[in-house]
Amino acid sequence: MRKIVGIASASLIALGSVLVGAASASAAPRPQRPAPAVVQIQSIQYDAPGRDTRTNQSLNGEFLTLVNHGRRAVNLNGYEISDRVNHVYRFGNVWIAGDGGTVRLHTGNGRNTNRAVFWRSGNHIWNNDGDTATLTGPRGRAIDSCSYRERDFRDGDGRDGRDGRDGRDGRDGRDGRDGRDGRDGDGRDGRDGRGDRDRDGVGRVAC
Repeated sequence: MRKIVGIASASLIALGSVLVGAASASAAPRPQRPAPAVVQIQSIQYDAPGRDTRTNQSLNGEFLTLVNHGRRAVNLNGYEISDRVNHVYRFGNVWIAGDGGTVRLHTGNGRNTNRAVFWRSGNHIWNNDGDTATLTGPRGRAIDSCSYRERDFRDGDGRDGRDGRDGRDGRDGRDGRDGRDGRDGDGRDGRDGRGDRDRDGVGRVAC
């Protein structure tokens, strides 16, 4: 009789172990998607005003803007920005303020601050006909990217013509006036962020 009880007890213990194991497996948390990066690429002005030259003014008219969506300031030391052909800029000891703070990365020369830094390149970095910017964190992992094609981003809001705002159909989409005089329909050029690429040649994309 004792032998039978011993076998029964062992069977119950084994069954309990199986049930506990199954319950533990079913209760295991599901893998979650990584949270969006706090620091992201906000926009790229890939085509400087006027004709592209190698003057410092022209080079600095081309810039990429980072934004910090977090509440606290972030030290960008070790972060990198690269383009499609692997031109790389590495940030030094620069802080980007929290709550929507921004830092611009200009292509040319200048004095670095916590609002603007300079690539110090002798040539334009961002291609007018399309490119990809990649933001890499200090651990070498890509945390954000922004791609554009020139034909998609002619209006100043960084969207393509399908939003009815640019002038590719001969009208502005707001007041019905065309942009053939070099202005968008609100009577202002593209620098107000509302209209198409005008005679000054500015190209900008919101990421």
